[in-house]
Amino acid sequence: MECAGCGQRRGWISTCVAYGADVPDDARFCPWCIADGTAHATFGAFFNDVDGGTADDARDEVVSRTPGFVTWQDWGWPTHCGDVGVYRGQPTGQQLRANPDALSALLADLRQWEWGRDDAYVEDFIEGLGGSAVAYLFTCRHCGIPLVTWDQD
Repeated sequence: MECAGCGQRRGWISTCVAYGADVPDDARFCPWCIADGTAHATFGAFFNDVDGGTADDARDEVVSRTPGFVTWQDWGWPTHCGDVGVYRGQPTGQQLRANPDALSALLADLRQWEWGRDDAYVEDFIEGLGGSAVAYLFTCRHCGIPLVTWDQD
């Protein structure tokens, strides 16, 4: 497939969603045009939202030069210590249980919701991670604290 940014067929095309009023509906970008800002400069494309409390240059890198991933709900890229978190992947329930700090971060976020205070439901949620529920693990690049967000269809 041809990249909408550079017009080349490089063998790799990002499947992430590119947002922006000037982004053609069927536009797909190669990783190079996302990373070097060509997609953003040419079409005003942006790929992620970022939580507040971070420097403009770090926010801009994640918003306009970092491919996003498909989610069911909109959410902001986590921040900590005035910087954006480093994406580490989508852990399973078993992997979260092996990382008590990450599990605690997820539980703290879930507990803000009424259903998240139901221990049996939370256990089922964690056990089902990777299906219709997904956790996203990030770490703070400064202090190393795990930052966990989640999504569910």
